[in-house]
Amino acid sequence: MMERITDYYREMLRGLTFSWADKKEQQIVEALRKVCPKGIKHADIMRSFHLDSKSMTGLMNNLQDKEIILMKEEKLSQKTTKVYYFK
Repeated sequence: MMERITDYYREMLRGLTFSWADKKEQQIVEALRKVCPKGIKHADIMRSFHLDSKSMTGLMNNLQDKEIILMKEEKLSQKTTKVYYFK
């Protein structure tokens, strides 16, 4: 009986994880659509959506794999910064 309950909660947690990632992806895509030609810097997305670096990397790699966004490294002042654009 206890194993069934554990499996049930494990499945629920997986669903929540996927829905969290999907929700964040949608929010990022909507933000990129709004500023379409300008793009958004990597740090600005992390700050705006309260993401840690691991989550940010995963989300952006997933969106690039789906060919929804483009990432370009641009030299702004002395540092190279990642800037994301909506395709």
